Amino acid sequence: MAKTRKELEALLASELTAVELRRRAARICPLLLNQVRALPEGIDLVCFVSDCSKTNNRIALIDWINRQLDCPVFQAAAEYQPEESLLLDRLTGQISTRLAANDHDWEADR
Repeated sequence: MAKTRKELEALLASELTAVELRRRAARICPLLLNQVRALPEGIDLVCFVSDCSKTNNRIALIDWINRQLDCPVFQAAAEYQPEESLLLDRLTGQISTRLAANDHDWEADR
């Protein structure tokens, strides 16, 4: 089925927005890796920020940042706090939450 000109323009605009988000995520990634003291080629962050299908911290974190940048709640919060600071807060919060869940004594709940 042939697409109309408007549909093609909308598709192009959507793809350009996705590319820009991915580029922003790639630019922010080294800063966050440095802040949490993780190596780009390491795997210690992968399971905290992705579904474990990513191959290293850099790829997993870029994907995570991209999802954050595309989130309407994040966009609203970013109006009041710098993106990098907000991302670092969210990242450390997510890691802390997952670590706490792993440390929970699941046997005691039985």
